[in-house]
Amino acid sequence: MEGLPVFTPEALGASVFTLAALVAFIVQFVKKQLERQGRKLRWYVTLLIALGVSEGLSALLYYAGYGARFGSAPPPWTWLIFGLVAAAAGAGGRDLLMSFAERSKTDVVVRPPEAAPVPTAPINPNTTIVIERPASLDDAPLDTGR
Repeated sequence: MEGLPVFTPEALGASVFTLAALVAFIVQFVKKQLERQGRKLRWYVTLLIALGVSEGLSALLYYAGYGARFGSAPPPWTWLIFGLVAAAAGAGGRDLLMSFAERSKTDVVVRPPEAAPVPTAPINPNTTIVIERPASLDDAPLDTGR
């Protein structure tokens, strides 16, 4: 398969950051599904989900023989530390990207200039206004602009 060579088991077990990207994707998918149902997760629940997914995947990768080793630590510490670092990188990387995205947003609101209020004279209800109209359009004066 040519599509996603990054997310092969060998690549996931070889790099903490590749596993972190997969963990971040899975956690965001779960969060979106729960938000669609009207449930919002608290921040610590999101971190616990990231840690659980990361530790589960790192244990699976380690015992399947695909790596997930962190330094020269003995098992199970090697895959536990691998999963912990992947969870931290996945959650922290997502938060870092979101902080950059928030900084790029602007809160500038452009409003058209407000016109000064037109001063009006008080209206006298006893005043009569007479509007004269010509009897026909032929009798109307022409405005030539001069």
